[in-house]
Amino acid sequence: MVHLVVTHGRSHEFAIPALTQRPLEEAIRFGLERVGSPVFATVPVSLAFYGDHWRPDADELETVTETALAEPTELQREIAGDILAVAGVETEAAALEGIGFDTLNALATILDQHLHTGDVVVRLFLDDIESYFGDARLHSLALDRVEDAVTEANDDVILLGHSLGSVVAYDLLQERPGLPIRGLITLGSPLGLPTVRRRPAARRFPDGVARWVNVFDPRDLVTGREKLRDHYPSEDERMVEDHETEGIAPGLTDLTAPHDGKVYLSSVALARALREMIEAANAAGDHESASLPQRPPRRSRQRQELTLMEPTTNPVAPPATDVGLVSHYKRLLQARETDPAVTATPEMAGPFEAAADTGPDLSKPAVEDRLSSTEAELHRIVAEEFGDAQELHDVIKEIVRRGDRALEILGGEDEQRLQAEPELVQTLEVIVRTDGSRPSFLIRGGDVVRTSSPIGSWEAKLDSSGDRLREAIACVGRIDVPELSAGFAGTGFLIHPNLILTNRHVLEVSAKTGANGTWTFRNGAAIDFGHEFRSDKPSVRRALKRVVYSGSKQILGSNIDHRKLDLALIELEPAAPGETPVTVLAIDETADWATPDQTLYSIGYPADPGDNEQRTLLEDLFRLTWGYKRMAPGLVMTSNHNVHPWTAAHDTTTLGGNSGSLMLVVSRERIAVGLHYGGTRADPRENWGHILAKVLDEPDPNTSKTLRDHFESFGVALVDPILSPPL
Repeated sequence: MVHLVVTHGRSHEFAIPALTQRPLEEAIRFGLERVGSPVFATVPVSLAFYGDHWRPDADELETVTETALAEPTELQREIAGDILAVAGVETEAAALEGIGFDTLNALATILDQHLHTGDVVVRLFLDDIESYFGDARLHSLALDRVEDAVTEANDDVILLGHSLGSVVAYDLLQERPGLPIRGLITLGSPLGLPTVRRRPAARRFPDGVARWVNVFDPRDLVTGREKLRDHYPSEDERMVEDHETEGIAPGLTDLTAPHDGKVYLSSVALARALREMIEAANAAGDHESASLPQRPPRRSRQRQELTLMEPTTNPVAPPATDVGLVSHYKRLLQARETDPAVTATPEMAGPFEAAADTGPDLSKPAVEDRLSSTEAELHRIVAEEFGDAQELHDVIKEIVRRGDRALEILGGEDEQRLQAEPELVQTLEVIVRTDGSRPSFLIRGGDVVRTSSPIGSWEAKLDSSGDRLREAIACVGRIDVPELSAGFAGTGFLIHPNLILTNRHVLEVSAKTGANGTWTFRNGAAIDFGHEFRSDKPSVRRALKRVVYSGSKQILGSNIDHRKLDLALIELEPAAPGETPVTVLAIDETADWATPDQTLYSIGYPADPGDNEQRTLLEDLFRLTWGYKRMAPGLVMTSNHNVHPWTAAHDTTTLGGNSGSLMLVVSRERIAVGLHYGGTRADPRENWGHILAKVLDEPDPNTSKTLRDHFESFGVALVDPILSPPL
């Protein structure tokens, strides 16, 4: 069930969290009950409490200062001017530009004369606003508390923010992408005030949420009496949904009465929108919730416990077009029976064209032979690599049991039955990933362990790749982030002694971004070129230094959009002598390889799909090797999804997901051709990678330099494999 997280407004420095949450929670439940929501009594609600950071005795505050007699800051003058202008007090608002108000007390007194709220209340409001916007430390601490509440929910979240809390909620979405926040609701928000809208971090719809609802009382001076829709546009079809409500009427003694938080939270305008969002989230069920990063509670501020995103479903893929399942799986199964070495032009053609007309042998004897040999190989692998674990032997027996029926139906070309029975397709998917059709090999000592998977007909290809493939493997590393519960965020690969390519969504969980677009890596973030299963080879580990370039759009927290460039270029700290490979990868500046049936390798670190995903038999079988380096061969395929021209679909085995993996063309193994960024968990599976040649001229959002410009400034090798001598 979706979880509601509420952020409070200003002047809560002396409040008690439990006592603060109860009336706010009861207000939400009362509102939902008013509109007939069936979950009004059961939907979980949490308070993101950050007010104690403003207490004078807070550990974070080095000194206790008296602000009443301080000179107002420019921000305080501007906020006061905004509010007075909304109240129709133009003369005093204009006077704020001068020097007539020497102290914050004097400024608060002038406001109180027109708003009738009490000068102390006004002074505290202005002081809180100034502290949040002006003190980077307090700003960060407030965001930490809200982020904690979101991650501790351990579910999809709808984030509600009242008053200053709405600004904190908005900033969280802008500065810390990747949280599982489904929707944003702002109440009595100062985001409409001109001074707030002029902040660099403002002026746009957050990328990470599908829906933003803003509820305001037109008489609430704190809102600037402004709708937010026109002030926070998106680059797509999303827009702020402004809903008016009518709360407590302003009186002669208090013009700010319409700003009451509990009245906003119990309003029909809020409750109706909230009911729709809750029902939409719950209707989506496990499918969409699995597309968001799952983060267990953090035990302390010293060690953030985040979990690795599930790269194959995060971002979640849009629905596929109709897929011919019979032809798709026959094509995959054919690989086990065809020797790739017979291909006339291995550099440019796929290995299976010669036998394309006949298809795999799915007669009963052939199926029995396929399954028995697969079973024997898998039992051997479990015994040799995985400690002879009985539960894995049981998984193998179940794969074979299910596979017999699925292959029989495929042999009968019963397309309708395959479409109607998803479990048959799931079984076929497991078979092709375990019988040698699309193997996934462990890496040990810098080389492919051919006995770690049924090899099918791929041995000749591996022989031909030889040293070139070993040199490419040495350039691939795991991006380790100790704060993540999985310990790592994805894969990266060297294209220069001090540069790696990875996904932007890997960057988003490896670093935090500030309001000015700069990135700060999480503690201990580094790339390790080892992490080989049961290997005693020493690994090279290098710290991440800075982000040189990244795609301009946030990736995590929304449905996949193939129009977004999911790429980041990261500079590493200088290497010690002997720490760089003999050869680093060049970049293919041609896209000629990205045609169906071209043979590929992908190299990376498969990730655990997470506790919220139902594991497949394949994932059960390989669960002991999550996070270890693997190489998987496969083919470029025709996509069944609406992908962008810079995307190539492929069918290599990525298991739980290989975000940031290197894509190579067989016979061009020293040249990076693609960057894997995601795929579907729905069967039949399909993976996607950026064609590097087609993204070279994409501009950097911060400097307007293209990716090609950055490559050339560092001296990254850009090659045309047809015109250049072989590497």
